[in-house]
Amino acid sequence: MVKLQELADKLRKEKIRVHRADVSLGKKGIHIGIINEIKRLLKLQGCIKIRVLRGARNIVTEADIAKLAAELNADIVDRRGYTYILISRRILKNSPKKKVNRTYTPNKSGQQLQTGTQPQAHKNNNKDNLNLGS
Repeated sequence: MVKLQELADKLRKEKIRVHRADVSLGKKGIHIGIINEIKRLLKLQGCIKIRVLRGARNIVTEADIAKLAAELNADIVDRRGYTYILISRRILKNSPKKKVNRTYTPNKSGQQLQTGTQPQAHKNNNKDNLNLGS
């Protein structure tokens, strides 16, 4: 398995949580239609879940899934029984490697902001300019 960065790990956990697989491999095994669908989903989502159904367990091996992942520029990041999670290498490459602390600093020069000041009201208020005969 590959060491995951933050975004890739988040995608992997989301796919584990979702019960339904994106692609199911049946008794026909790995064919061009399945390859094109996996390629499309990897490009669209970046992470897919593949389940090998009972009828295909004699046909499709873990080596076949690893070869398929290598051809599609993806990595197998999780395997649970006959279910595999693949993440595109572009997601792994583009995810941030370390967490950056992004706190808000109101003034970069180090000066403190003035507190307790109220914004001034507009001076051309019509009610203030009226002479009511007083």
